[in-house]
Amino acid sequence: MKVLGFKKWYEHKERKGPGVSINNPIKKLSPNIFKAPQKMLQIEVDVLTESIDPKKSKNIIDRFYLTSNPSLYTGEDLKTLKDIIKESKAKGTAMYLMGYDFSSADPRKCLKNSLKIVQELKNEISILSEIPHRGLGSLERINENHQSYVSTSILKQRIELIECHFNPEEISYKIEIPFYFNPNDFSLLEKYQVCLRGILTQFILSKESFEMDIKASKPWPGSKMKSLLETDQDSENLSEIFEMKYPHPNKSSLLYPQNKPNRSDSKITVIELTEKRANSIVNYLSDLTRGMSIKFNAIGSGYKEGNPSIEIEVR
Repeated sequence: MKVLGFKKWYEHKERKGPGVSINNPIKKLSPNIFKAPQKMLQIEVDVLTESIDPKKSKNIIDRFYLTSNPSLYTGEDLKTLKDIIKESKAKGTAMYLMGYDFSSADPRKCLKNSLKIVQELKNEISILSEIPHRGLGSLERINENHQSYVSTSILKQRIELIECHFNPEEISYKIEIPFYFNPNDFSLLEKYQVCLRGILTQFILSKESFEMDIKASKPWPGSKMKSLLETDQDSENLSEIFEMKYPHPNKSSLLYPQNKPNRSDSKITVIELTEKRANSIVNYLSDLTRGMSIKFNAIGSGYKEGNPSIEIEVR
């Protein structure tokens, strides 16, 4: 299995329809506990069949939305929690409590509040006390198609009890994403954000503090004719190419065929282009994680033989 590139994701989406179900997507288990649809933290494709099969994914999580106010919990809620935890222990899966808060425009305040609500719930409900927790601030809102199925309070603050179908301690710390940039595009396509958020969350589960390198490259155009010799790479990376400008730089020409790039009069070196690609991802992830103990490094590696990709390494 490998992380799914945007092109394959889009082709699959067109064949199978929307990825988010709106037919009974949220199940109410008790007055203050809701079961959300399963989620893949990495959108994966089987390298042999080039198909997506969630059942074979190693990155699935089960999610339960919990009301953040401990005083609202009933006997039915507590019994539901006990059953969920008991079943997880029987399967030997890892569980986490994740807090989210959307009460402020300041992401640092949201992060602080998200940690506070989880700790308060653990303090009041003893069966949750031993479960590790994380604060994710305003990292991700509930999908708009699901919002009408949960109480209003959960939209403002929520706690997710998640069950991992993988061991967060054994995930690979090197991930490569097939990245189908248009010729000179370095804007971050919206649909990649789903994959990047999932990968980020996966690492936060295993390590609350870490450093992440984002390395972007550009395919070597002569790779079918000759190999790019290491001695020539520096000079090739410093060569200049014309920048391509898109009418709508954040829209993919796969989704919007009319959004074709036009060659501008300005030039950019290959190394600068790949640095901008890496920075577009770093800027996005940095905005999501302000206040967290995570450092991002943007690395432009210039030309690379093979298909375009983004390499992520965590340490």
